[in-house]
Parts: sequence; structure tokens; C-alpha cells
Amino acid sequence: MMRLVCLDVDGTLVNEKKEIPPKVLSSLRRLQERGVQVTLASGRLISSLREYADLIGTHIPLIALNGAWVEKNGEKPILCSPLATHTACQLIEKAEQDGLHVSVYFADAVMLKNDNSDQDWPNFHKKLEYLEAEVVDHWPFTQKNNQHYDTQALNYDSRPLMKILVSGKPERVAEFITKYEKEFQARCHFFLSHDQHLEIVSPKVSKGEALRVVAAHLGIKREEVLAMGDHYNDISMLEFAGFGVAMGNAPQQVQARANWVTKSNTEMGVAVALAHVFGEWVLG
Repeated sequence: MMRLVCLDVDGTLVNEKKEIPPKVLSSLRRLQERGVQVTLASGRLISSLREYADLIGTHIPLIALNGAWVEKNGEKPILCSPLATHTACQLIEKAEQDGLHVSVYFADAVMLKNDNSDQDWPNFHKKLEYLEAEVVDHWPFTQKNNQHYDTQALNYDSRPLMKILVSGKPERVAEFITKYEKEFQARCHFFLSHDQHLEIVSPKVSKGEALRVVAAHLGIKREEVLAMGDHYNDISMLEFAGFGVAMGNAPQQVQARANWVTKSNTEMGVAVALAHVFGEWVLG
């Protein structure tokens, strides 16, 4: 019997309007009434996951920043795995040299550099994370050619740097991965969360490892975990779970690593999968 359901958010739980379809929401609530627990796993900040968690009615630890941060209801994080400062600075410099946009994620905020891009990045993050990104003219934590360099800008105790998001045209992002993934593989982990977005985190970080931590915290066995996702950053948790479900909108390589493939997120694939695993009663 599955006792824990772990859901990716974008491309899985929510539709194109970033809303949870009513049928999916009611199914998740019915599951919880029967004692099944539900958590979320996303590349987003923990603050933007709480709104969805409140709608679902779940109060267990949530997985944010691709597994770099696990937290329950604003309490001290159960898991916090920052990205090393030196590594982050090197990657930021290389990405900018390659004409790619960089977003820096702290535990509670997103920082952007004012690069006069055609893309409205502050609005992108406002829609995704429900917050105003901090826009700076110079990264305060990079020393090169920077009179604003602040040695305290990356105080891990107060504000750890958790993730870098490198964005651009798919072919440019793919080139960046080819050039640097092997060089940095011992110091960080590359994830594609979209063909235009590369997420870079600490080498020990993954959704699968974070899900292992959450399951252990709850006293739930691996074989009692159901996970659903739609992209490459979800593979680790699909493989950790006792039953991994890929969305119908997932790339073929992701679907191949799952136990089962459901319909797309725009076809309420989560509800279809829940009915497949638990029974038609979850649909009402």
C-alpha cells in the first residue's frame, strides 16, 4: 500500500495556468482522508510551494530547489545543501560569457543581474515564485571587476546560495552542458528542468535524495512511495519511489525510466495515475 505521494509541480501537478485542476485537487484530498500523505518536489522556492500545499491540505515537509531545501511549515529546514561559493561564481562567469541569463536562488529569494535582456526576467520569476526578484547591477559575491564586492554577501548561516538557473535558447543551453558538465561534475549537479532552463545545485542534491530524507522522516518505506514527474530533474525521485509515474508530456527518456506513464498535466494526468494506483474511488 502506498503511504506517501510525491508530486512535481510545473508540468505535473499544475496546468498551463499554474493552477491545480479541481479533479486533481479533490483526488488528493480524498487520499489524505484515507491516511495517505502528500508532498511536493520542485525547483521552486519553498515559499511558492506553500500556497499549493495549503490548497491540498498537506502539512508535511516539502522539497524545494530540486532537493537542496526540505522544510516543514516554516520550521528549521530538515535538509539544506548550499552550492559552494567558488563554484557558483565560476559558473556564473562562464554562463554570462556564453550569452546565457543567470538567476541566483537563495533559500528565500531570487537575485537577477540587470543585463538589459529582451526577456522580462523579473516578471518570469514573479509569475513562477510569487515574489519580486532582487535586481542588481553587479553580483555582490563575485570579485572580478567589481567595486561592490561584499565578502559577507554569501554568509551561509544567514543566506546560503542554493541554486543557479542558467537560461537561454535550447541549443545554447545544450552547448553549455556539453562544455562544462564534465569539468564541474565533482562540484555540482546539472539538471534540465526545461529545454531552456538548466538548474545547477550541490553535487549531493537531487529530488530523489530529498524524497529519501522525507520518507525516512515520516517513517515510510521506499516501496510505499509513489512519485510523479515530467522532466529530467524528476528521474531520481521516479527511480527512488516504489512506483514512479512519468507524465504524458514528459520526454521519452524520462518516460523510459518510470514504472508507468499517465496522461499529460493538461489532461489531469495526476488524477488518472492516482486512480490507476489506488482505485477509481479517488475520483469521487
